[in-house]
Amino acid sequence: MRRNMLLASAGVASLMIAGLVWLVSTTGAQDQNNAGGNNGNGKKALEGPLPIRQVVLFNSGVGYFQREGEVDGNAQVELSFPTSDINDLLKSLVLQDLGGGKISTVSYDSHDPIDKILRSFALDLNGNPTFGQLLNQARGEKIELLVKSDKKDAGPTKILGTIVGMEVKRRPIGKDAAQVVDMETLNISGPSGLQGVNMEDILGVKFLNVTLENEFQRALRVLASSHDTMKKTVSLGFAGAGKRAVRVGYVVERPLWKTSYRLRIEPNGKIFMQGWAMVENTSDDDWNNVRMVLVSGRPISYQMNLYEPIYIPRPMVEPELFASLRPPVYSGVLGENDQAPGMPRAGAGPQSAAPPTIGQGGTPMQQIMPPMGFGPNYANPMFQQGWAGQGGFQGNFQGNNQGNNQGNNQGFNQWGMMNNSMNPYQNIRQNFNQELFNLQNNRLTFDELQRRRQQEQAARNEAKGRGPAIAGLNFKEGIASVASAEEVGDYYQYIIDQKVSLSRQKSAMLPILDRTIDGTKVSIYNEETHAKFPLLGLRLKNTSGQPLTQGPITVYDNTTYAGDTRILDLEPNEERLLSYALDQSTEVKTEVKSTPSPEMSFRLGEPNLTARYKLRQSKIYTIKNRSTNARTVIIEHPIQSNWKLVDPQKPSEKTRSHYRFAIAVASGKTATFEVVEEQARVDQVALTKAPTPLYSVSLGVQIKPMVNVQEDKLVALKIHKGIMTPTWKTRESKTYHVQNLSEQDRKFTVDHVIRKDWSLIDGQGDAKPGPEVHRFTMEVKKGKTGTQEIIEERVHAEKGKLVKDVPEAKLREYLAHPAPPADVKAALTKTLALLTKVTETTKQLAESEKNLKIVSDDQARLRENLKIIPPTSEPYKQFLGKFVTQETEIESLQKSIRQSQAMLQAAQREYDVFVATLTAE
Repeated sequence: MRRNMLLASAGVASLMIAGLVWLVSTTGAQDQNNAGGNNGNGKKALEGPLPIRQVVLFNSGVGYFQREGEVDGNAQVELSFPTSDINDLLKSLVLQDLGGGKISTVSYDSHDPIDKILRSFALDLNGNPTFGQLLNQARGEKIELLVKSDKKDAGPTKILGTIVGMEVKRRPIGKDAAQVVDMETLNISGPSGLQGVNMEDILGVKFLNVTLENEFQRALRVLASSHDTMKKTVSLGFAGAGKRAVRVGYVVERPLWKTSYRLRIEPNGKIFMQGWAMVENTSDDDWNNVRMVLVSGRPISYQMNLYEPIYIPRPMVEPELFASLRPPVYSGVLGENDQAPGMPRAGAGPQSAAPPTIGQGGTPMQQIMPPMGFGPNYANPMFQQGWAGQGGFQGNFQGNNQGNNQGNNQGFNQWGMMNNSMNPYQNIRQNFNQELFNLQNNRLTFDELQRRRQQEQAARNEAKGRGPAIAGLNFKEGIASVASAEEVGDYYQYIIDQKVSLSRQKSAMLPILDRTIDGTKVSIYNEETHAKFPLLGLRLKNTSGQPLTQGPITVYDNTTYAGDTRILDLEPNEERLLSYALDQSTEVKTEVKSTPSPEMSFRLGEPNLTARYKLRQSKIYTIKNRSTNARTVIIEHPIQSNWKLVDPQKPSEKTRSHYRFAIAVASGKTATFEVVEEQARVDQVALTKAPTPLYSVSLGVQIKPMVNVQEDKLVALKIHKGIMTPTWKTRESKTYHVQNLSEQDRKFTVDHVIRKDWSLIDGQGDAKPGPEVHRFTMEVKKGKTGTQEIIEERVHAEKGKLVKDVPEAKLREYLAHPAPPADVKAALTKTLALLTKVTETTKQLAESEKNLKIVSDDQARLRENLKIIPPTSEPYKQFLGKFVTQETEIESLQKSIRQSQAMLQAAQREYDVFVATLTAE
């Protein structure tokens, strides 16, 4: 049989619906001619041309509905759907003509927004317009008015005329005209000329323009049709000859079907389980003898607005000549730091055709007037006069000066101000145009259009990765099983064996499971759920041969209500734990201990000690069973990140977040179960300073380093071009005291870092140069201390120093030391000899200078005495003789000093030349 399909959508929805169509064609074709049955209320149902025959409900909030019936010849089948279902219908509709016919047009009621439709008529009925507002829209049209007569008993009179416009006049009322009210007046032009008619006197109006009257009546009909927004008619066209069967399938939003279970624990240890599916018919159609299929799965489903028309904005292009008539406008200076007056701001340059602004630097006119050409024409002389010449809105609204206020009043009169009252009818058409242009519900702005295009492009890029997976949801593959419950790819379906009848807006419970399955009674302990008592529960194995969807379970122990629980989706032969009550007859106590593992590794010789070890954590579960029955307790132990299970090596079960261990506890007994885990740790430990320097590694483990540095020893000495370089050997011993104060014996692996330029000396005297790591192990009993000594040496050359800058005592020390070679010692001997000569000559010169000073000072004393003693006296003669003797001594000393200075200069020069070029190794 040839089948022609009209797909009302593409992509994933078409694949999904094609599978469903194939499903119903294989699962219920034998029941097509069975149109009888009841509607669930015991009454014969009245069915339309295409009643619902197949219902497939999903767990994703949608349902597939298939209508089946017969058509004759070229047929047009009309179906009614809620407006909320139209988008899903347009996305998923599938039509089949099973008698060789063809699918014709599918038409449906338009969903152009009601406000846009109403604006398309000559008279706009949006916003509930008043009588006067409607007449103001019909300016220039001929009308016939039915007006009250001024005479008391006379009937109404008719007035013919053409509508000029509406206005509001202020009139005094009451005694002494103490109150003033606004009166609406219709201005018309008739046989009597221009006249005004008070709106309160008008009894009726008739439009004499037939076209306008028809437009008005059509607008009223559209307005009336909008009241029934809940239903839309979809017309399906089938073209062919004779009677033939047709099918219509579609996917629409429906409540997801739910499941609930009853579970009974029988005395023989068996578990009896009964399952019910709850379905709801929230549609406006009765389900009469429909084939019901419940699919357990989550197909991707989404909504898309295909029903509402979307309009793309078009840019407004103005003639170049028209645009050139408008002068450029420059933005003003805002502060002292801005550009000089007259200079345009960067990026804000001349703005062609800018609308006027309100006040001095006020709000731009485009923010309060219709954009893109709608609204007032600024080239119109009236606007030029009203905006610029007369002041208009150009003045400051605050009324800072009298001139501006006058301009404001004149400008307002141009716009219809009368007697200090604004005419509300003056700008109706202008406001109408602005509202029409700013309509955002159904006409996109250009920016919004660009944003949507970017989102669509991003969605297409994302769909490239998801498309293959979505396209793989082909419901053709396997859904056609006639079994009551069967797997279909990644989904599972429940086909109700009997046809279902369910009235509109009714719900029903359908049995989907009634079997005995495997299960064991257990107690489940999770410290996070309850710290003291475990929960009574079941280890359930799904041996029903079909999946169990998630839902609540009511548990009965034999014939007694035991509690409630909940199950998640359970595949066939999968096991799951259920808990339904608190087991107060079993108590669990936990205790946690943390300690380092017996083996630890240290790295020493750097600024901080690096400790590598495994932190061991033991959690002890103590279980007391006070009941009269033996208990199997399932302990759920949390899985901790970066922790490894050590004992026991494997759990009974492992979930995403917990290990599970099964412990059998006899009646009245106590059982203990320990779970041991380890975590690799790397700690950086700083050396404490007071009172004793040590590394506190962990609980009960400490390391005390003791350092002993020996005096440096001279091992070599060399002189090169007057620079002396001694070489020294430094020895350092480091003793590690490892203290084990824990409760178990430990084995420590220590990595001692040999520093650069240092060498480790082993017990045989061999050197191990650094940088390197020396590893040794220490086994320390609990409560004891282990000791290990490390000896290191370093041979290093001291920074070179000029020989002449080395103290004489240091030279004699080097000369006496056995380390320097013979050449160096010979050089040192000669150096010391030259240095001694210089030293002795220096001392001799200093002695002569000292004696000269003594004699010179005494001669000065004698000279003063000779001045005061008479020349003829005896003392004068004695002082004179002594003075002459000292003069001779002074000359002798001065000669000796000159000789010593020459000798010193020669000795110093000889010494300097020698040490400057001295080389000895």
